[in-house]
Amino acid sequence: MLLEPTNTKKLIISKLGSEENGEGISYLIETMRSKFPDRKLNPKTIRQSVIANLLKQGKDLRLVQAFAGHKYPSTTERYKQNQVEDLKKEVLKYHPLG
Repeated sequence: MLLEPTNTKKLIISKLGSEENGEGISYLIETMRSKFPDRKLNPKTIRQSVIANLLKQGKDLRLVQAFAGHKYPSTTERYKQNQVEDLKKEVLKYHPLG
C-alpha cells in the first residue's frame, strides 16, 4: 500500500505518513533503553547529543541553530561548551599531578 506524500515540515513521520508526536518518539526510546543500560536515554538527551555532535563535527553555528530551532545563537553555543568540560575531564584523568 503506497501512501500519498505528506506535505509537512516535521522531521519524523510515522509509517502511516502522519507527523510523529512526542509519544511515539518516547515509545521508540523506551523500547531501546535496555540496549543502553549505562546511558540516560530520553528525547532531551538525544536532542542535546545530536546538537553537540553537529558542533563537534565543525558544522556552522547558524546552520545548527536553525536545525535546533533556537532563537538565539548563544543558546546553540552553550552546546559547544560541553566539549570544554569533556576536555577538562580527560586532562585531569591523565595529568601526572591529577
